[in-house]
Amino acid sequence: MKAVLKLAPHTRAPGECVEVWHDGKMIGVIYGADGPGIRFMSRYVDEGTMVTRTVPLIGGPGVVEIWVTPE
Repeated sequence: MKAVLKLAPHTRAPGECVEVWHDGKMIGVIYGADGPGIRFMSRYVDEGTMVTRTVPLIGGPGVVEIWVTPE
């Protein structure tokens, strides 16, 4: 099952954020970062639950996947 992205109001700053949902649970939120980038925040992310793939994917160079395993 793929993760679902939902646009939502930002709770602490003006603007919007993107919620990341999987299997009925919100597993993280994507915010704009200071400068050119994004910030992914999740209570499930730590050294034991996050895997980052930097291998080339169908999207081409510069694609990064972050997998989160909520428990």
